[in-house]
Amino acid sequence: MTAKPVATELLSPATGGFGGKPHDHGATPLPGDSRGSRFSSYVVGDFPVPTGREEDWRFTPLDRLRHLHEDDGPGTGTVTVEVDAAPELSVEAVARGDARLGRGGEPADRVAARAWKAFEKATVITVPSEAVASRETTVSVRGTGVDDGPAFGHLLVDVQPFAKAVVVLDHTGSATYAEFIELLASTGRVIESTQLWWSVRPHHSFGTVEVRICDAQTRGEDASATARRWPRPRPGSTSC
Repeated sequence: MTAKPVATELLSPATGGFGGKPHDHGATPLPGDSRGSRFSSYVVGDFPVPTGREEDWRFTPLDRLRHLHEDDGPGTGTVTVEVDAAPELSVEAVARGDARLGRGGEPADRVAARAWKAFEKATVITVPSEAVASRETTVSVRGTGVDDGPAFGHLLVDVQPFAKAVVVLDHTGSATYAEFIELLASTGRVIESTQLWWSVRPHHSFGTVEVRICDAQTRGEDASATARRWPRPRPGSTSC
């Protein structure tokens, strides 16, 4: 009896596969195990023009972008940006030379690189250390039409240690618009509740209490007994 190859063998270049991973829809995987290892650059020309066959662009109707992903010119259009901020937060409009801009990472695609190159002023929202916003902050971006050409913007949200706030981006109107968004999260911050992992914890989405069975054992004998009772995967199967 011949054993069936497992998914990693089917996807391995050594066996004629394309080197992907399960559930990646057949696309060539991005280099590395995280988006942080992707190629990035501030130069628009460093990125090829998307064709729609790339994994990141396959669900994007490129014809509706009005050449935003193809051209490399400056922005000639305009949008209106207004911020309704919680009283605990500060909001600034700064020039592109502000030292805080760019600390959130380089652009990882062509449109983002073009937005970085073309913006003139940026909106900076700061959530001070240990501040808890009393209400949400809304950034309203209103398009004034598509006839004047593309417009570009930049938003930086600086979340300082142990701060908590909700920032909502509200886009209305019509425009050919690209915006580079940075999130600076200082050490000691919590972006979302799922970053707080405990052996027993309430689940905010489902209203239940979760118990991490394998992590909650206080003795090695209990952990071993739990592992022995766990169903073993069949040969050739993969976990999701």
